[in-house]
Amino acid sequence: MVGRARSRRRIIVLIAAQRMKARAGSSVARCDAELRADVLHALSLNGMIPSTVDASVDDGTVLLSGTVDLEHQREEAVRIAGNVRGVVNVDNDIFLNPPLTDG
Repeated sequence: MVGRARSRRRIIVLIAAQRMKARAGSSVARCDAELRADVLHALSLNGMIPSTVDASVDDGTVLLSGTVDLEHQREEAVRIAGNVRGVVNVDNDIFLNPPLTDG
């Protein structure tokens, strides 16, 4: 009888631990999703940053991607993203469009 009680308690503890782990994982994902929304909103408020710039977030680290026409647009996007509350780091994967030539 004692063995069954211990086994039952252990199963209950394991189930509770799995639920806590699942909740923790979903809250991290939710925070990253909210952080992404905040970064994209901040970028959209700046008239210098084109809508071709996108952001993804993983554990507080923002990855900026897309294309811009000018180097200072890349720099400004990094600055803006880095100033959003909760951002831990910003990785810049924004490419410069090739300059237009008078063909």
